[in-house]
Amino acid sequence: WAGKQRWFAEPPHMQVSILFVPSDAQEPRVGDELVAHLRHTTTQYDRLVDR
Repeated sequence: WAGKQRWFAEPPHMQVSILFVPSDAQEPRVGDELVAHLRHTTTQYDRLVDR
């Protein structure tokens, strides 16, 4: 996000995933898309955009 790698605050969950976003970075808005590199064995997508 914002051109930098961001880290999960904890492992991704089915219901919600929490990211660390530093106070000096612009925070994402609801509906914003971000690139995520995750293990496919632990990931279930609401929507997948292949670019």
